[in-house]
Amino acid sequence: MTYSPYTSSGNCKSTSDITTDVTSIASKGFSGIRIYSTDCNGLSAVASAASSHSLNLILGVYISDSGISAARPQIQEIVSWAEDNGGQWQSVEMVVVGNEAVFNGFCTAEELATFVAEARSAFRTAGYNGPVTTTETIDVLEEHKETLCPISDVVAANIHPFFNGQISAPEAGKFVADQLALLEKEICLGKEAWNLETGWPKRGEANGRAVPGAWEQEVAVL
Repeated sequence: MTYSPYTSSGNCKSTSDITTDVTSIASKGFSGIRIYSTDCNGLSAVASAASSHSLNLILGVYISDSGISAARPQIQEIVSWAEDNGGQWQSVEMVVVGNEAVFNGFCTAEELATFVAEARSAFRTAGYNGPVTTTETIDVLEEHKETLCPISDVVAANIHPFFNGQISAPEAGKFVADQLALLEKEICLGKEAWNLETGWPKRGEANGRAVPGAWEQEVAVL
């Protein structure tokens, strides 16, 4: 389950609110939680709450429109967090460097690849041996596969069936499965594929055959 520690007005949530949110996520049967960055005290607060419920963590280094140089301190923040917790990385399932950074024009594929390698080196030195990757849309990964596949320990994409106007809610699961197979068998050959962001809205405007609604959301997600 992806999670961002912000209120609807854009302010940082309190530690108690984060704990309440994570408890709710755990109660619904999720086994892990993904955060996009280290901001809003999210790393320590989310990690602490997740640990109480034995949830795995997918950590993020977020690249914004300020570019890679502004994102770099997050690497050390993650390393420092691990050191402060006795070098315990067992709960960290993956580290994701960038979230659609190339798609949004925040950096080039070549710059992202260099930064992922830099981050991996820092995490390895700090004792983390799990997968380090980035996540983009399928089309970006396909366009830049020669650059982004080699630096990804696993290949990860954000796959939103609702954004494809030809896909109805009952077809959402098959669409995601087909896209994951495409990643593994054609784009980043032989690498394990992950979908790191997906969903279906319960309200809003329709997108062709993709219609929002509570029933549609349940069908699409389940």
